[in-house]
Amino acid sequence: MNTSQSLSFFTLPDEEIIKIALSGNKVIYEEIVKRYYTKLTAYLSRLLNFNKQDVEDCLSETFLKTYTHLNLYNQSLKFSSWLYRIAHNQAVDLIRKKSRIPTFNLDWFQHIPDKCEYSISNERLESVLTRLPFKERNLLVLFHIQELSLEEISDILKLKTNTVAVQLKRARLKAKQIIEKFKL
Repeated sequence: MNTSQSLSFFTLPDEEIIKIALSGNKVIYEEIVKRYYTKLTAYLSRLLNFNKQDVEDCLSETFLKTYTHLNLYNQSLKFSSWLYRIAHNQAVDLIRKKSRIPTFNLDWFQHIPDKCEYSISNERLESVLTRLPFKERNLLVLFHIQELSLEEISDILKLKTNTVAVQLKRARLKAKQIIEKFKL
């Protein structure tokens, strides 16, 4: 592949790259890996207690499963949502295998996005997140940290958008209760 081809692939939407990959061009899939490596690393790091080996294992499995199952991708959905769903499932599977609940190391959290309802220090945020069940923690990370839309989260979690909105509201309420209960 020459430089002009790689530059033109850079501007293609994910769905076009998938079509090209499905037609037999295996090299173009590298563009998908490049596009999502950093985002998925951040997402999986938060879910897997920043354990580098676990994150790398999940990333490898995610990209391998995505590639080997490209023919199953439903092009009526956003590719990124499908990819995040695979990453989410890999993390859940790994957590089940290790029978542990991840916690957060907030060295990675430099700031809270503006749309977060609470002003909270890193120590307080760590304390709140570690007290939340995985489901609520995942919702808060996807929405507030990964800044995904409700629609994208619904695709990832295979839930209706309204259900995601309700569960996100409940997760925020639980976080608020934890802040109040433990005076964080």
